[in-house]
Amino acid sequence: MANFIFSSRLHQLRSMYPTWTQVHMAKVLNMQPNAYQQYEHGGRLPKLDKFFFIAQYFCVSSDWLLGLTNDMRQEYFFNQALNNFIHNPLTTESLAERVKADMDHYPDDLPAKVVQLRAAEDMRDNGLWPD
Repeated sequence: MANFIFSSRLHQLRSMYPTWTQVHMAKVLNMQPNAYQQYEHGGRLPKLDKFFFIAQYFCVSSDWLLGLTNDMRQEYFFNQALNNFIHNPLTTESLAERVKADMDHYPDDLPAKVVQLRAAEDMRDNGLWPD
């Protein structure tokens, strides 16, 4: 039962982000695509470290992923992630300002905000932000 709930909610989450394929998620989680596919198809559950990373990456409650609640609390966890990004010592002031401005373009589209935040993190972490 837990496998089914987790796998269906994981698939539901990923489906909210059209550009986030199973291959993309496998790269994010540093695993083979077929191993990630097993998560979405109910063949296996992730270890705790990957499970919590998935919840943080999508900005959702781990309780929701497990089916213990129907409240994703995505807005709350997104605001936490955005605050952590802005106050991270690796985030330059210009990048923080750019991300804040980008968020204004999507006032009611939380999935778009999450995509923008994760893209900014990727740029920062891979030295792609020209600052």
